[in-house]
Amino acid sequence: MPHPHMVFARKPHHVAAFTAGQYAGFEPAHMAAKYEKFVYSNVFGFSVPRGDHDLAQNAPDSMLALSEQDSYYRVRRNCELLELNEEIIRSRWKPWPDVTVTTTVFPGLPWHYRIHDIETQRPLFAADCGFSIPRAADRGGDFIPSEAQETENGYLIYECPYQGENETTCYHYISGIYNLSGEGKAHYIKADSNSNLIHPRTYIPMIQSQLKPGKHRLISAVYGGTKEALPTHIPMTAEMLLALLENKK
Repeated sequence: MPHPHMVFARKPHHVAAFTAGQYAGFEPAHMAAKYEKFVYSNVFGFSVPRGDHDLAQNAPDSMLALSEQDSYYRVRRNCELLELNEEIIRSRWKPWPDVTVTTTVFPGLPWHYRIHDIETQRPLFAADCGFSIPRAADRGGDFIPSEAQETENGYLIYECPYQGENETTCYHYISGIYNLSGEGKAHYIKADSNSNLIHPRTYIPMIQSQLKPGKHRLISAVYGGTKEALPTHIPMTAEMLLALLENKK
């Protein structure tokens, strides 16, 4: 959809809208969270900040959050460059005058991939975040806690049962993010309650990195799908993504 700068991906019971960043000139409250996340999902919903201090209040699911290591975060907002087609989405944005981020997203379900090329003149903390997922599911008054798994290669996932419309089929959805660039560590955010539009309490998996002044390239593979569809390996490597990026230039 060229006018809203969106590419849609569809799986059974799951629709995701990938966006290059649609600036809302009338400046609504929390505009970045409502219009400029990398992807919006009908299964995972999306989060809106409850405050401006620390990641729990910001709840920056499907965003790259940057701070000067002071717990105040900036995300993609009012892009200088927007490019997209069905295979690649590219945006350029400046969270500070001396920091430039060029984000390339390869859209898809259940996997999508991100490359962040960052040029900074100041030290930064970066959190590349996946989909929100419930910390607990309400099933007739009983709360089923989410499960977490962190593998040796840093892949951090959270899963929670989701009941189908006919109340007989149960889907176990997983939100995961994997570090492909070797710079960063897998962790998670315990987001403030009632920050997500669908789920009252959520976790947000993330890759966190400490960036010195200079140039950096962060590459992430993000999973958002059912447990049953999760493969034994990540379909795309960093080398494959960089080759695709070079072919698109």
